[in-house]
This record gives sequence, C-alpha cells and structure tokens, in this order.
Amino acid sequence: MPTLKKTTPPTAYYDLVRAAREKDETKDCAVKAIALATGAKYETVLEMLAAEGRKKKGGTHDRQTREVLRKLGFGMKRMPSAEMQGIIKSYPKPHSGLKNITTYHPRRFPESFTERFVGKVVLFFTKSHVACYRDGEMHDWSTNNRLHVTELYEVKKI
Repeated sequence: MPTLKKTTPPTAYYDLVRAAREKDETKDCAVKAIALATGAKYETVLEMLAAEGRKKKGGTHDRQTREVLRKLGFGMKRMPSAEMQGIIKSYPKPHSGLKNITTYHPRRFPESFTERFVGKVVLFFTKSHVACYRDGEMHDWSTNNRLHVTELYEVKKI
C-alpha cells in the first residue's frame, strides 16, 4: 500500500485550534479531545480543567481528563488489549502482523475502525498525547503521524 498524502483534520478540530490561539494556549490536546468528544465549548473545558489543577500552557493528567468528562456527564470505558489486537488483525496483510495501533491507522485502514466504532466516540491515548476519533475520522493533527497508541477509551454519556 502506498503512503497516503497528508490530509487536514476536520473543520471542528480547526475551530478548536482557533479557540486555543485566542486563549494563547498550548499543550491543550486534552482540552480539544474532551470538547470534541462531548460537544462542550473549548473555553468551558479549559476552565473546568483549570479548576482540576491544569496549568496554563501545561499538559493535562489523565485523572483531570476523567474528572472533567465525569462532570460533563460522560464516562470512559477502556478497550481491552485483546480487542485492540483484534483491530490490528483486521488490517490487510502484511500489516495485520503489526504490534501496535498508531494515530495514523484510522486513516490508513479506515474499514478496521469504522466497523467497530460506528456511532462511537473514542479517545486515542499515546505516551504524551490524546486525540479524539468520532464520525469515522480522527479529529487531530496526529492523523498524519504515527504516534504509538497505548490505550483506547470509548466515551459515553452516563
């Protein structure tokens, strides 16, 4: 399979990028991911994370992400490793032998994700980043990068 040309994330993501610039904010991937996953405004999520201890232009701890999602009326359910491996096994050969999912894979192997995630919102966690997948697309700059996904969480209204 040839390498895909770079693409731009959906408009909803760039609306959040503009909001971040207006707030002079950086290292705000969790703010964007929560806003995209829940439909909450960027400013609301930013304020809620600040109330949980997030510093301006600082990263967000997983516990802060979980707590803000909970306060917004959402929960996170971790996808088991076996299910993540099942996604990889559904990739076309020879890619079905890969060891890890990356943030690039939903674009590279869309059928492996759209089948499993129809109508779902999923957060892709890497070592130092979180991205939102919804409506069959990765809503994040990392869609063109191969960031190693360590965990997948389905976000649901509770």
